[in-house]
Amino acid sequence: MGNYPITPGWGGKVLDYAAAQSYIRYGETHGKADSKANSVTFTGSDAVINLVAVQPEFEDQTFELYGLTTLAIIVPLRAKVPFNLLNMD
Repeated sequence: MGNYPITPGWGGKVLDYAAAQSYIRYGETHGKADSKANSVTFTGSDAVINLVAVQPEFEDQTFELYGLTTLAIIVPLRAKVPFNLLNMD
């Protein structure tokens, strides 16, 4: 595996585990999680979403944010939403 994106021009890189953990912690400081509703709500005109796919100790084929999987992500209408995906497998 190389340190390059799947599609040229998309950006991205291979992260070591410590950098991946930092990325996950950053994603869990934005928005407000509601575990009962299985959702994360973002406010404001910018919402950075760091979503994790197939994190260790979670089921295969899941996406995770704030420890929630297969969740609803709620953002304001017309918000700018940078969406980052970390694939752990």
